[in-house]
Amino acid sequence: MYRKMRNNDYRLHQWNNRYSGHIELVNQLVDKLRLELAEDIPYVAPSYGGTKAKILLLLQDPGPKTNLTQNGSGFISTQNDDPTAEVLGTLLDKAQIALDDVIAWNACIHYIGSDQKKPSAKQLQHNLNPLAQLIELLPKLQVVILMGRVAEDSWSRFSGTYPHLASEICIFECPHPSKRGLMGSGPNRRSRQEGLALVMKALENAKARIC
Repeated sequence: MYRKMRNNDYRLHQWNNRYSGHIELVNQLVDKLRLELAEDIPYVAPSYGGTKAKILLLLQDPGPKTNLTQNGSGFISTQNDDPTAEVLGTLLDKAQIALDDVIAWNACIHYIGSDQKKPSAKQLQHNLNPLAQLIELLPKLQVVILMGRVAEDSWSRFSGTYPHLASEICIFECPHPSKRGLMGSGPNRRSRQEGLALVMKALENAKARIC
């Protein structure tokens, strides 16, 4: 059911449809940002809701399996061949949230590699305007789920810089769906099951909000 990006036919279908219908404007934005920022930015998979989305999942930064040079898919997708994507896809299904209602984005939109653990404050600041441009393409957006501390930091900066875009959006917070994010650290250390429950609660709250 998950990790379909392993399949060449599935990957090719996603690639050939990256400018189709509801996802066209989003991935045209990605092309524009690639040129402006000269960075390797993954497309958003056509399986997501694109401009129809009511829920935005804001994560940290694209992982290796979004990156073509790392034998990845070239997409942000719940079908990528990695555990984080599988966890997120599983929880969305469990919460009965259709991907048509969802779009995913990152606080830092380009691949930063494995040497840097998380985006810098400067990188987060530079990525506020791309987030604003995305939200302007989402007329049905009602909820943003901040998945992890980096996403929370990014949204705090965003809401201060673009209050006219942020003010009417309902916010829910939860851990990042990666292994490290689910288990937390320091005083926020918890079991994986506790982390999964926190993500699930945010998804359930979002679903109730858009119904």
